[in-house]
Amino acid sequence: MYSVCMVSAIYTRQSLDKTGDAVAVDRQLAETRALAEVNGLSVTDDFVFTDNDMSATSGKPRPAFNRLLKLVEDGTVETIVVWHADRLYRKLSDLVEITKVAQVSGLKILTVQAGELDLSTPTGRLVAGLLGSVATYEGEHRTERQKSAFKAAATNGIWHFSHRPFGYRRDPGTKIPVVVPSEAEELRSLFERYSTGESRHALVLDLNKRGIRPGGGRPWHVTVEDIQNDAELDEDQRAKALLAMTTKTWTITQLRSVLANERYTAVSRYKGEIVGTGNWDAILTPEQWEKYTGAASLRKTVKSSFSRTATSLLSGILRCSVCNGKMYQRQRNDPAKTKEYSCWENHCVSIKASVVDVLAARAVVSSLFLAPTSLVSGTGHDTTSLTEALSHIDTQRKEQHGLTRDNLATASDIRPTLVRLQAEEVELLARLEKIKLESVGAEVLMGMKSDLLSPGLVPWDDGAAVKSQLKQRFEKLSLPRQRTLTRLLIDVTVGKGRDLSRVIIWHKVVTTLNGPQDEHDA
Repeated sequence: MYSVCMVSAIYTRQSLDKTGDAVAVDRQLAETRALAEVNGLSVTDDFVFTDNDMSATSGKPRPAFNRLLKLVEDGTVETIVVWHADRLYRKLSDLVEITKVAQVSGLKILTVQAGELDLSTPTGRLVAGLLGSVATYEGEHRTERQKSAFKAAATNGIWHFSHRPFGYRRDPGTKIPVVVPSEAEELRSLFERYSTGESRHALVLDLNKRGIRPGGGRPWHVTVEDIQNDAELDEDQRAKALLAMTTKTWTITQLRSVLANERYTAVSRYKGEIVGTGNWDAILTPEQWEKYTGAASLRKTVKSSFSRTATSLLSGILRCSVCNGKMYQRQRNDPAKTKEYSCWENHCVSIKASVVDVLAARAVVSSLFLAPTSLVSGTGHDTTSLTEALSHIDTQRKEQHGLTRDNLATASDIRPTLVRLQAEEVELLARLEKIKLESVGAEVLMGMKSDLLSPGLVPWDDGAAVKSQLKQRFEKLSLPRQRTLTRLLIDVTVGKGRDLSRVIIWHKVVTTLNGPQDEHDA
């Protein structure tokens, strides 16, 4: 039995706290306190150290363990009481660290399950080492069993998730993921909008603006609809539950993870490889997924039609008529913090953003008014052949590099082929980008005109009324879609000078608007 004057500490740890109420830690604490009392050790709350929901083998720091070890090094703590040695260490590297400290400080370890470990003696270190080896073996063996079980489940089409993925909820009875209709519709829209040119940044802003909440991080079996339809909740309980569900907003990282999830096509994956068909209903068709992956691949290769950081209508679209360089929005160094477009490369010209934005928007509305809905040649074009050709080029490129890797060809041997493949790829990517831009423009244009042609909305023969409606519809579009229509319908350049005649607007589709005097007052 130890002297009561010795400074003792208790350490508890639980690898995974599934319930969040730390039951296992509390049980360890009760039994270690009882062991300390039997051995005449008094342990105050200040010397109880707990790492809850913290693995000893993950490599992540254990804050409480590190604080305790520091106190042992300082000579403050001479005895540690634990439920089992594997609560203190499961890796031999941790044991080596503890042993080094123990040999200097004379540390003793009391365990509920394995008795006393005196690391200052050879026998104590031998026993501790054996316990550590057993713990390591058990941990590795359990990991292998878990991996095998997860792979078998994936092969059988079972989807394991701890947090509810957006678009699905798990059926309480069968435990099979079932589709949440409202979220599924939102998902299809997100994939389509990204595939046709909108950036993740723009999509996230729109989702948060409309109050659409992500599924991740919330209980996997609960949706907003569940709370709204739960007859057992009173109004106060329902309000609190909805608040908890709707305070989480989307981030670009979350959206990227959602868009990269091929399980929406009902395929089952294990470690990145497709191993079977899922036992849940698909939200996306294989064609929708291929369209998305093709667009995502294109984003990595060429600059998107949409500027991720664009916050104005013409930034990156407007051009300098002096050097033909692009003009971007910036803030003037004046008290009003005026926004202007400036020639980026040579600083040839600049112009107040609000002025040229109004001119450009007016020109776009004029084009929308006169343009036929069939104006876009890319409408309805199938991009499958283009994406297949790009995939074939990628395969050929890999084959060429494989020849050099296997010493069947030199770098100079394959260079002409790689140059040819690169030229073909650039051409195909440009064609694909053009079709994508045109298809978005056509979709928006046809949607606007079909709405305006609805009976009783506005007389189509009243030009002023129609243009007014078109102007309102254009202003309500998201900025990326406004920019797409602008890029599709007009070119805008700015020259030197001070009056508006230096702003030249060229109508690319409705060329009849390109009169000698009305380029800038369309």
